Amino acid sequence: MKKTLTILFTITLLIIGAIAAPDKKSGIKKATDKTKPELVAIELEGKIIKTETKGKNDQTYKYFYIEIAKGEKVRLTKTALPKTKKNKDGKKTKPIILDELVGLNVKLTGKGYTKELKNKKKRTYVQTIVSIEKN
Repeated sequence: MKKTLTILFTITLLIIGAIAAPDKKSGIKKATDKTKPELVAIELEGKIIKTETKGKNDQTYKYFYIEIAKGEKVRLTKTALPKTKKNKDGKKTKPIILDELVGLNVKLTGKGYTKELKNKKKRTYVQTIVSIEKN
């Protein structure tokens, strides 16, 4: 009799615990203060630089930067490059290939933002690239 009572008691405790436990999926989300910055038109003139680093498993990673006259480097990402679209004639526009522009002075127009870092330095981020012209 005592065994059945203890078994019933533990089962009811488990059921109550399962019901009272908060559901992870429907839990309250944390409030984040991260807001997306407003994008502004950016025009940068400088030299395209390519750096390569070796990561884990001997993979080589390529990074492209535009070095501005001030000595500041702004990183160019693949996601910022414009996608190829069809023009009025139905032909695809020529994609921008950063490998071809390495070492050249260029004028970049696009949209981005400037953010102040914790160490009080300002960093420019390019979100979308509209065009890159050789100087």
